[in-house]
Amino acid sequence: MLTRFRRDLLPLGLFLALPLVLFGSVALGAQTLIPADALTVFEPYRSAAAAFGLAGPPHNTLLSDLVLENFLWKKFILEALRAGELPLWNPYLFTGVPFLAAGQHSALYPFSLIYYLFPLPRAYGLFTVAQLGLAGAFMYLFLRVLGLRRLGATFGGVLYQLCGFMVVSVVFQMIIAAAAWLPLILAMLELIARQHPALGGRPATVPWLVIGAGALGLQILAGHVEITYYTLLVAGAYAAWRLAGLWRAARAAEPAGPLLRRPSTRLVIRR
Repeated sequence: MLTRFRRDLLPLGLFLALPLVLFGSVALGAQTLIPADALTVFEPYRSAAAAFGLAGPPHNTLLSDLVLENFLWKKFILEALRAGELPLWNPYLFTGVPFLAAGQHSALYPFSLIYYLFPLPRAYGLFTVAQLGLAGAFMYLFLRVLGLRRLGATFGGVLYQLCGFMVVSVVFQMIIAAAAWLPLILAMLELIARQHPALGGRPATVPWLVIGAGALGLQILAGHVEITYYTLLVAGAYAAWRLAGLWRAARAAEPAGPLLRRPSTRLVIRR
């Protein structure tokens, strides 16, 4: 069975290699995605900026969230885990606030393991490469499910993983992590609409439903609820469009009759 997919290994390798070319300096080199220069907007960092070789203004203060919030969240998670505790409560804001329940820190997202295994300055680059690679691979899968050849699907995967939205969002890690899962969810909707056979060769729904639900759950754990809202809107529109197509195709081959009793209507309801 695996021999069927040997030719897909080259595109999958490409989806990992291209982000590595763009972000190799922060994933494997001496640089980091963390915009530490943004701290020089505030004291006491402003007064100490010259000592760190940061005489000029920050490169882009709009990226400050990564160092003012996200980096501190990751650091807090690591400190709690090293102390043998779950980071349920953040005592450093006001009189304390819930932490683990907030979600935007991505603490429970499986790929966040990268932050727990590597130094944080390097982990941000590695996480970026992993998520962009994942986005390309899932778009490739979706396009292959739609029937595109390998070359076309590869082109589509590269376009998705390196589109403007994804590249400019790399400093908001939870955004690219959440957006990476959209194509997989759409692929599962397509397989459900087709009743594509699974194990045993019979028309199937449950396996694709389970995979799609798992993908949506992982997207939620990625920590950016707005992307989940967008995904649900896109997935709902895609499902409605596919159901409408199934209904039209089935209706063309059936005699007229009451709408709710037509086989085409029952078909759409079952899907």
